[in-house]
Amino acid sequence: MSIWLAAKECVGLPDFPTRLQNIRSRLDKYSGENENYRRRRDGTKAFEYHIDCFPEHIQEIIKSRFYAQALETQVPVIVEPSETKTPRSTQLATDLNLMRQCPALLDRKVGELTGNQKDIADARAMLAQEVLKLIRLGSSRTAAVKMISEQSRDHALPTHLQRAADAANARKGKSRKGISVRSLQEWVTVYQSTSNSAERLALLAPGHHKARKPEQVAWLPAFLVHWRDTQGFSMKECYRKFCKDWEEHYQDEPAMLSAVPSYDAIRREMNKMPKRERMRGRITGSTATSLEPYQKRDWSQLPVNGCWISDGKSMNMKVAQSMNCISRISTL
Repeated sequence: MSIWLAAKECVGLPDFPTRLQNIRSRLDKYSGENENYRRRRDGTKAFEYHIDCFPEHIQEIIKSRFYAQALETQVPVIVEPSETKTPRSTQLATDLNLMRQCPALLDRKVGELTGNQKDIADARAMLAQEVLKLIRLGSSRTAAVKMISEQSRDHALPTHLQRAADAANARKGKSRKGISVRSLQEWVTVYQSTSNSAERLALLAPGHHKARKPEQVAWLPAFLVHWRDTQGFSMKECYRKFCKDWEEHYQDEPAMLSAVPSYDAIRREMNKMPKRERMRGRITGSTATSLEPYQKRDWSQLPVNGCWISDGKSMNMKVAQSMNCISRISTL
């Protein structure tokens, strides 16, 4: 690691004197005036000293400061195609091969992502970039991941990275803070294994729980046969009839007999249905019509006086037409 420090930059280090003159003397003692450890800083008269001449415990402190300053800079890390690594994970390698062999699959997967999923994937990619940045500055991968993980829990990261860490979690709850070492290691692996932004977006995005539609429930039509009755049987009564039919239909299949849905499962699926669909077949006439959505009619397709609407009360009127004749309209 090539880190050089001048005397002014050593102020505040543990076991170091406070006066610059004494700090220079200490540094000269550490370097032994070896040209490999001491040189004149370009453009100045001051000397600077290589990190390797410091004691080991001081070196760790200097590295921590150096890496913290590096995290403050918002410089993106670009992974060249030649730097792309083959993942060790069999599942990750399989997913990548499928997406590269079938680009349409990648396009579909990216197209199905929600805005929130894309934001989380971007946050995870940003944290992976910061790990790679520290690695290029001389840190080991394990140390870089551990540093960012610990600082994310302590809210000690720079503001832009702390926001990314909070977003990358994709978890709810005030007690769940920071990111784990294991998760960050996984994101770095994905970032290094992918070759473009679309692949990273598809693999770094979290899963999205999609609610199952009622029509996707295999047993629901069998229950609706009993539910959609104008006599309006209660749900418990319909469930009793449904269970009776289930036992008759699957009497020779013990596995299916034990898989009969519970009353609570049926109630949950029924509550997911819109009221209009839930009440279909149970009500008729104006009551059923009242649940239908309002449809605004397009009157522009009718000629003038092509349609008359009356309120049902007695009405007598005469209408003068263009042919100089009079029509009588009467309603009761």
